[in-house]
Amino acid sequence: MQVMAFEYKKKKWKLIAYIVGGAILLIILLIAAITGQLQENSCDNSTTTETQLDSKSMTENAKNIYAHWKQKYGATPQAAAGILGVLQLESRLDPKSVNSSSGATGL
Repeated sequence: MQVMAFEYKKKKWKLIAYIVGGAILLIILLIAAITGQLQENSCDNSTTTETQLDSKSMTENAKNIYAHWKQKYGATPQAAAGILGVLQLESRLDPKSVNSSSGATGL
């Protein structure tokens, strides 16, 4: 009988410890959120030097890149569209673009 009582007390203290620990973490997160310590990282390309391509050039580059991935690698339309999305985000489909912070060039 005492063994069962000991196991019950052990589980009871374990549960209490989890509740207290969770409450402390919740309080820390709330304080950090209220004081502005939690900030969302932005994924914008503010360090990329953007060259101005007209929409015709971008469209032409997009068509060429799409055809290349479909023909050479057998990419599905969805995969080729995903690749185009990443390239547009990174370089605006401009092969002459330069990242000012890292010096990376091209698509």
